[in-house]
Parts: sequence; C-alpha cells; structure tokens
Amino acid sequence: MFKTLDFLNKLRNQPEHIKKIILWATVVIIGLIMLVLWWFFIFQKTIKSFNSEKLKENFNIQGLEDQIQNLQKVELPKISEEDAKKIEEELKKMEEQGKTATGE
Repeated sequence: MFKTLDFLNKLRNQPEHIKKIILWATVVIIGLIMLVLWWFFIFQKTIKSFNSEKLKENFNIQGLEDQIQNLQKVELPKISEEDAKKIEEELKKMEEQGKTATGE
C-alpha cells in the first residue's frame, strides 16, 4: 500500500506535460486491450455460429461433387505389342533421319 502511495506522489510531483503523456499512454494501452478482447470475442462467436452444412448449401458443394463424379473418364487406347513395335521402329527411323539431316 505504501508503494502505491509513493508511486502516486511521484506522479503528482511530475510536470504537467509528463502527466499528460502518462495519461494518454494509459488510455491508448487500455483501448488496445479492449479492442483485442472485443475482436477475440467476436471471432469466438463467429466460429461457434459457423455451420458447415449451410456453407455447403450456399456454395452448392454437393452439386459440384456430383458433377465431378459424372465426368467422363478418359481412357487411353489399347495398343497391341505389334503396333508398339511398329511405332518404336518408326521413331528410330525418324531419329536416324534427324541425325543425318543435321550432320551428327
């Protein structure tokens, strides 16, 4: 208790401009604390009221999921071993022609 009284006496003995600085610093600090607490409680309230089902309805996520499932699947054509060998031979011929044309 005596420390508090000593502190208050020191404040009373300060010049006027120092008292104003201390006052406004205290007001700003208290204001910032209140602002942070207010944001925190608003954020908590928002998270508690969040409804994922309503969000799905708003963005029509189920409809998108259905559309994705109904997309046609692309299938690669089946190539027989004979056709694969023919393609490979043609590629080799093209490579050789390219090498001779460039002089390598």
